[in-house]
Amino acid sequence: MTAYLTFEIRRTLRDAKFLLFAVALPVGLYLLMADRFIDQGVPASYVMGGVAVFGAIKSALDVGARTAVERGIGWQRQLRLTPLSGGGYLLAKASVAMVVALPPVAGVSLVAALVSGVRLSPGGWALAVLGVWAGTVPFALLGLLIGQFATAQNLQAYQGAVVLVLSFVGGLFIPVSTFPQALATVAKVLPSYWLAQVGHAALAGAAALTQNGPAYLGHAGVFSFALAAAAWLLPALWAVLLGSVLGVAQALVQWAAPGPISWGLVGGLIPGIVIPVAVTLLIRLVVQLGQARREIEALAAAAERDRLARDLHDVLGHSLTTITVKSGLARRVLESGGDPERALAELRDVERLSRQAHGEVRLTVSGRRRPSLAAELAGARAALRAAEITAVLPSSAGHVPAELAEPFAYVLREGVTNVIRHSGATRCDVLLGDSWLEVRDNGPGRQAAPPGNGLSGLAERLRAVGGRIEAGPLPSGGFRLRASRP
Repeated sequence: MTAYLTFEIRRTLRDAKFLLFAVALPVGLYLLMADRFIDQGVPASYVMGGVAVFGAIKSALDVGARTAVERGIGWQRQLRLTPLSGGGYLLAKASVAMVVALPPVAGVSLVAALVSGVRLSPGGWALAVLGVWAGTVPFALLGLLIGQFATAQNLQAYQGAVVLVLSFVGGLFIPVSTFPQALATVAKVLPSYWLAQVGHAALAGAAALTQNGPAYLGHAGVFSFALAAAAWLLPALWAVLLGSVLGVAQALVQWAAPGPISWGLVGGLIPGIVIPVAVTLLIRLVVQLGQARREIEALAAAAERDRLARDLHDVLGHSLTTITVKSGLARRVLESGGDPERALAELRDVERLSRQAHGEVRLTVSGRRRPSLAAELAGARAALRAAEITAVLPSSAGHVPAELAEPFAYVLREGVTNVIRHSGATRCDVLLGDSWLEVRDNGPGRQAAPPGNGLSGLAERLRAVGGRIEAGPLPSGGFRLRASRP
């Protein structure tokens, strides 16, 4: 994120038009307003504080809102290909907004000192500029919020409306004391009003700023927005610790400031520290739960697709192989002028197997198919006989534990299918124990190869019951497929 932040700061500071507009507009506005308001009895310092706040707010909003343009041209999509996280991108943008908000504050303060004769000590100027600049944190985040929901077409309308309300209703240009009571009440709800009070407190002296500045910044939402951002971007424990440290620091500032401690201001800051952290952590938890739910749904869908593919492979692979063998046998009987009844019997089996396969596919799709090991033994005997392969099979499967019967049925089906299709064998032996099953043939031998879909599916089924699958050529010739559970 550091590299991207450096890039964004350089890119913004090299934009001469953007910086000129960010500084020239508030400076020009101050020069235009200062004489008129001073003639009406409004102190130049008040005008300076309001216009400086206006410049900081507008610059911070401009940087954040530019994310709407970047989203529209696809820049954010390009950044997703980099290691930069979404939180890192937003944090970098907020940091750039804070950097850009400083020049208009400094520029207006300098012009007010040179043109209007506003006088402060060097420490007072530093406190005034830094106090107003620090208070732009919520407006940098507000600009990001506008940028995430606005489009390049309606961005100017949204941003203009927000700046207009914050500036005029917030009392940046006209003292709130001249407002009607209802409008004055609304003004004191806006963060721009309280940010202007930071500047006014600095002009009243360092003691006033030290005592009241933190409370004004708290009302402006600086601590609340900063803590909310920290609770969103940082680990939960860090956010809680940061909030605790900030609360203690506020109490210490009030204790160290000259004059009596304003416990009302301290008490008012506590909800501004606790509530943002708690609410943001709750929202983050809800978002994480939603993301986890979507991930679980995606994993469940992927698992269901894997199950369906595995089951269809096992069902159709064996059924189609048996149908092919029996159809070929019927064809050879008819071509050789053999017994027509035998050919008809094989064709009837083909019809039966096709209907059976259709039913099994329907059950597989619905997830209700449960293969029987005894039925698979009977099917294996018929399929091997049709392929003219001598079958040596166990007489029963009743001694196999229930939890192994289903995976062993799939192993038997896959093993017999592979013997018929690939081995070229004349004999197939099926050996069955309480916790193991072997399918052997005496074919010319198949070299060990990477497992295909069938063996991979069998391995997954065996892993589910704590078993394993082994496949490979036998030293004496032939091939062996073994399933076992230790």
